[in-house]
Amino acid sequence: MAGWKSSWNSLALRLMLSFTLYVVAVTALFTISPYIFVRDTLEEGVARRGEERLKSIQGSISGYLFLGMSNSIQSNVAEFSKELTEVSYVAVADAKGVFLAHSDPAQLEKPWSGKGVVPPGAGGVTRRNATYRGERIVEVAVPVLVEGKPVGTMIVGLNFREVDHILAKLMRRLGLIGFLVLVVSLVSTRPFTTRIISGLTRLGELTREVARGELREKVPEVGFEEIRTLARDFNAMAGNLRTVLAQIQETGASVGTFSSTFMEVIQDQAASASQQATSVAEVTATMEELSRTSRQIAQNAESVKEAASKSVEVAQAGTTLGREGVEAMAQIKERVGDIARKTLFLGEKSHEIGKVMEIIKEIASEIHLLALNAAIESAAAGEHGRRFAVVASEVRRLAEKTRESTETIRGIITEIQSATNSSVEATEQGTKEVERWRETIRLSSEAFSEIIETIERTSEASTQISLATHQQTSANEQVVQAMRQIEEMVRVAASKMKESSASASRLREMAGTLQEKASVFRV
Repeated sequence: MAGWKSSWNSLALRLMLSFTLYVVAVTALFTISPYIFVRDTLEEGVARRGEERLKSIQGSISGYLFLGMSNSIQSNVAEFSKELTEVSYVAVADAKGVFLAHSDPAQLEKPWSGKGVVPPGAGGVTRRNATYRGERIVEVAVPVLVEGKPVGTMIVGLNFREVDHILAKLMRRLGLIGFLVLVVSLVSTRPFTTRIISGLTRLGELTREVARGELREKVPEVGFEEIRTLARDFNAMAGNLRTVLAQIQETGASVGTFSSTFMEVIQDQAASASQQATSVAEVTATMEELSRTSRQIAQNAESVKEAASKSVEVAQAGTTLGREGVEAMAQIKERVGDIARKTLFLGEKSHEIGKVMEIIKEIASEIHLLALNAAIESAAAGEHGRRFAVVASEVRRLAEKTRESTETIRGIITEIQSATNSSVEATEQGTKEVERWRETIRLSSEAFSEIIETIERTSEASTQISLATHQQTSANEQVVQAMRQIEEMVRVAASKMKESSASASRLREMAGTLQEKASVFRV
């Protein structure tokens, strides 16, 4: 069994078998194609002869069907079946597909199984492959027409016994030709196969030497062009292998040294990355605390801004009230001035009235003296001056009353003048007080204006502080986000450095293994 497997694995045997199969396939192709062509041609000839014979009696069968001459149809069918050796049966069916005549009387009055199975071709002719009494046939059907209308069908079943006999002889001849071609091909290819195998055998031996580490041997460049090319390429490959292996040995040593150095550097960087991750975490915590403080400052600045806005509103209200007070004080001052002017005018008029009263008093005194003189004169006149004495007495009494009234009026005017003077003094004092309060209110209004300006500056500063604090908070949050990303990147970098350290360790081991494997080859 082992010897058989060794023979089967031989390249020479496989080449021979492959070539044999190739020749067999080509022979079969060139054998089967003519066989199929001849078979189809012969079968087509059989079918065409049957179709032509049916068409030759189509006219007579049409007349018999039209006249209803069944016996004549049956006799024509019997004669037709004897004319061609390949005819297996002949039949005539009516329009319903029932056999009116048949070369096998047992089939009369039975239905035709092929009706409507195959669509008609040119001229209404149909063909179909079938089996009759255990042999392969082709059934050809031609319609029977009367006045252009189908009244029935003529059917003929044609066997292929003669065709099969011809094909059998053709197949035997083609098989013999194919066998001879195969034998000749095998004999003619034997020397070429031997030369190919010998070159490949030498190449295989040197390949095994290369596998054992011997790279100094070379393959002789002899034989076919393909074998020489293969040997030349093999020698070039061995040379390249020698160069590559020498470089691998050098590179392996360099990689081992580099891997050790790289692993130390990676370990140092990993330790540094861990420290950086810790520092970044602390910075992130500090920035988060700063961000919270900034938000609190912003909130306080907003509160100051709101309080300043309310203070501005109150101060503006105070300024408005101050302006209104200044205006009111101006009106009061004007009113007091009017009162003072009218009081002075009243004093002047009272003084004038006093002067008039003095004149009236003097007139009254004179009237009193005149009345007294009149009384004395009336007394001297006696009875004639009595009525004049009464008048003089009344005038004297009226003068006394006038003088008394004048004194009373004078006292009243004196009181009025005194009250007027006091009123003027009080009015002047009130005017001074009104002016002082007006100045005080003006100063208060100006102070409120300064307070408003100060509060507005405070509010603007609070707004700027709030805006700057919001910007600082946003910047702090961005810094915190960036620091978190940096922390994550440092953490990932530390993890990658650990992986790189492990990879460098494996690389150093692989470099040692590579040097060990490369040392097997002799270059």
